[in-house]
Order: sequence, then C-alpha cells, then structure tokens
Amino acid sequence: RMKKIETEFLIIGSGPGGAAASERLLNSKKEVLMIEEGSDFSCNSFKLNPTDEMLNMWKDAALSPAFGIPSITYAEGKCVGGGTEINSGIIQRVPEEVLNSWSKLPKIDGEYYLKAIHEDYDFIEKKLNASILQDRRNMHSEMLKKVAGLNSWKIDSLPRALKGCICYEPLCNCGGRQSMTKTFLEDAKKDNAFKLESNTKAIKINFKKNKALSVLAEKKINNTKEKIEIHFKHLCLSAGTINTPFLMMKSGLNFKGLGNFQLHPTIRVLARFKENIEAMKERLPDVAITEFMPHIRFGGSVVSPAIFGMNLSESWGKRSHLVNKLNNLASYYVMIKPLSWGKISKFAFINSPFVSYRLKKEDFSNLNKGLIELSKGLFELGALEVHPSIKNHEGWFSRKDLDKNEPVNKIKKKFNLMSIHLFSSCSPLNNFENLLDFGRVKKVKNLFIADGSTLINAPGVNPQATIMAVSRRNAESYLEKVNE
Repeated sequence: RMKKIETEFLIIGSGPGGAAASERLLNSKKEVLMIEEGSDFSCNSFKLNPTDEMLNMWKDAALSPAFGIPSITYAEGKCVGGGTEINSGIIQRVPEEVLNSWSKLPKIDGEYYLKAIHEDYDFIEKKLNASILQDRRNMHSEMLKKVAGLNSWKIDSLPRALKGCICYEPLCNCGGRQSMTKTFLEDAKKDNAFKLESNTKAIKINFKKNKALSVLAEKKINNTKEKIEIHFKHLCLSAGTINTPFLMMKSGLNFKGLGNFQLHPTIRVLARFKENIEAMKERLPDVAITEFMPHIRFGGSVVSPAIFGMNLSESWGKRSHLVNKLNNLASYYVMIKPLSWGKISKFAFINSPFVSYRLKKEDFSNLNKGLIELSKGLFELGALEVHPSIKNHEGWFSRKDLDKNEPVNKIKKKFNLMSIHLFSSCSPLNNFENLLDFGRVKKVKNLFIADGSTLINAPGVNPQATIMAVSRRNAESYLEKVNE
C-alpha cells in the first residue's frame, strides 16, 4: 500500500534555490515539506575526502555529459544542500551591464534587476558570512595577481562564504563552509513547520486541469524503495537546471523552449613554475581576472591529486613527467559567457534526461582567445610549461610555441570542457507565453520555480548568489498572490 503524506507547501530540491525559498515560506508561517534525492551528510561526525565527495555528493560523480562537438562535462550536487556543500562558496553579484540587459526584456520585472535584487544580495551575503578573506600568503593566488599586474589587467576580488575556516584547503573541509546545511537549512530545521526528507526522489507530478495535485516519489531506505504520494496545496520546483524541466516533461507538461539552457563553458590551464605553488594545500585564488568581461574571465581551479591525474591523462605522453612536480603546478581556468544554448530532452521509455550542447563559432573563438592570453601571461611570469585541457595536446614550452597554435577549428573536437554553472532551462527568454517571470508557469496556478533554471541567461559570474536572490523573490511573489 502506497504511503500518503499531506503538506501545505512541497519543495522538491534542497539546493540554494530551494533553501532560499523555504526561508521566505517559513517566515510567512507556512508549513513546508522539502524532499531531496540525495543523502544528508550534514550530521556526519567525519568529513569525506575529495574523492569520496565526488562519488557520494555529486550526481554521476561530477561526470555528466552534455553531448556535442565537443561534449561538455557538467557537475551537479546530489545531497542535502546541493552544490553548496561541495563548491568553493564564491558569492558574486551579476555585473550591472548584465542586470541592465535583463531589465529591458519584455514581460520582465525590470525594476527588480535594477534595484531590488541588491536588497536580496545584501541579505544573502550577510546570512552566508560572505567576505573577502584576509588570507595568508597563497602562491596559487599570488601568481594570478602577478599575471594581471604584468599586463595591467583588471581583477575582481572574490567574496567567499566561509566562517572560521582553519584548514586552508582549496575546498574548505573543516566545517567553515557556509553551505545551505550550515545556514538556511540549519535554521529551517528549528521550525516545527518544516520537515526534510532526504533520499527521496520525485518521480512524477500529477496534474488536474490547471493545478498540481500530488507528487509520486520514492524514498530509498537501505536497499529498498518505498513509494510515497505527497499531496499539497502549493508546489515549489527547486530540482535544478536539468531536473526541474525534466520532471515537468516526465509529468506531461511540455512546450516549446522548456529545457533550453545555458552553462559557462570552461577550460583548464595547467602551468609549471620553478617555485613551489602548493596549490593542493591552499585555498582557491581569491581573485578573478575580469579584463575581458563580460565574455571571458580567468580564475583559479580546484586542485586535488584526482583532478591533477585527470589533467595529466589528457596527454600522458607529454605530461607524465609532471607526476613528480605536483607541488610546482598551478591550475587556472578560462570561462566564457556563451552565445550558444543547449537542450534538455525527454525521450520515450528513457528515465534520464538527454542533455546536448553545441557551441557557436564565437564561443570557440573566445575560449581560444582566453587560452592564448592567459598562457602568454603565465609565460611572462616565468612558467616553464603550460598545458591546456585539450586531448593529446603537445603542450606549450615557451612563449614562441603560442604563435604556432593550431587553428581552433582543427582542434575544437579535442577541447576538454567542463562546467559547474548551469542555468536558464525555464527562462522566460525562451517562451514568454508559457514561462513567466517570477518563476511561474502559465499552465499551472499553484506551482512556482525557485532554482537556477529561472535565470534569464548566462550571468558570466558564479551564479549561486543570483540563484538565491531570484528564488527568494519568486517565493515572495508567489506568497503575495496566495494571500490576495
């Protein structure tokens, strides 16, 4: 017999969007049930090492493919708190130039992006203790700052959501990371009106006319699965950029533009110096080079033995000697704000989304420009060799090698691209008729969306703060309509 549950508000997903929405709902004295497909690691007395984090807290061990030429590997959190439990905690505001462009779109609340969003940013930054860290000397960061200084490039400091971190690891592992389980969800659990069910996956939304009535879910208990039907008055979708539209599609709600999405295509650059960088023992660089924004930016990549291993395996013949030089390696990235869009699709009899992404010519051009400019800067600083994340690449061993760089159209299939920033799969930009502002869907009166899928398009910076701000606004707007 299927177990049945009733609640006032059901939130599907516990990442930054769902957590921000829950705070607004609970503040308005609403009853909230939140379900999360992944496990809850917040109560563990031990800390997972980086490899176990990838296997247990990232969906598909952070190796999900968006098929294309080339394919782009993307990563999504799969645990209570979502990606905030495993990311670097960078909290950035979208540049004014981008906010202004969003504000001018038809059927969009332009005033929000011009002014009110900054009130939400203020709240989130305070709640997450986001600040520019007064760090000890960090060679991984120093090298990036020196590259900018040599070229008179603009840089931006990166506020991070850390409090009392004493481990100085690239991704804080001592409990100082101000993730959702340390902030919003920790507070929510103190409220008797809030309940969180982990290891519970939403399978299908049941609709009747223009309302969502219930959700069929499966709760994993050890090696068994218990089927649950959750009835609610109001539904908040916070399952993420991939799974929010896919769940709608699986439930029979589909229309043109749903599932069109963007990400930040990113390529890594590995550089060896004479100096000891000790990147695996230091926090991520606390600045980004923004000279080429809004289309291109450079920053510091997360490093660990496993990640270095993947970088070396891209061209083992030319990089195997670096195994004994790990302390001398620095890892940086080139990230672009793309013109291209990908697609999330639902095929009959297949229970997983098919994700594809095809970069435009201009995107490849920007990636290549970024690689060359950053590599020039690294050689000017004294790098002994530079290796871009391109399969079977020979590597560059001097500034002159860059002049012999192969045309991008000949090697673009070999680009080893990745992204941890996904958004806009439910953007009004792709269907102003059905995908409404404030995370609303025209065909369903009692549903709103609160996650990265509702961002207008690629913001060009780390999106967590904006996902939380917009999700907070979406929840507030929905409550206003409910209370009318």
